[in-house]
Amino acid sequence: FVTENPTIIAYRIGEAEALQASGAGDKAMAVYREAQRLFPRNIPLTISHAEALIAAGKPAEAHALLLDLLNNVEATPEQLRLIARAANAEGDVGNAYFYMSYYYASIGNLRLSINQVRMALETPGVHTVDRARFEARLKQLMDYLPDNPRDRSAILNGP
Repeated sequence: FVTENPTIIAYRIGEAEALQASGAGDKAMAVYREAQRLFPRNIPLTISHAEALIAAGKPAEAHALLLDLLNNVEATPEQLRLIARAANAEGDVGNAYFYMSYYYASIGNLRLSINQVRMALETPGVHTVDRARFEARLKQLMDYLPDNPRDRSAILNGP
């Protein structure tokens, strides 16, 4: 199907996923790389590719691929969870929490979003640049809280 329909992205994803499932990981990665070259920043393709990279023990590559997508295309909640998973698999726990903050905000849970940024800030060994990003994100989220102390406390502490 792929050779007869080279512009159908779903066929390329299917081919790569089938190769990956059959144990032909190197061939699958080659199919993903070629598809990414032809269809850069295609969301379903990028997500499938990133999942395959994580499964193949290459979370840093998945993180970079997803970060490029995140910086150029409006993220879906699933993309945000996946980049958090990639960062965590890479050992970048602070950024995993940070990305999960965006995930929780995207599904409307401000309390959990704030908690994730706080955990990012408490992560040992956080780089200064990351710390500044995390602090800016926390301030941004706190600005969404109501001024009324009772309402503010209800959001931060739950019902």
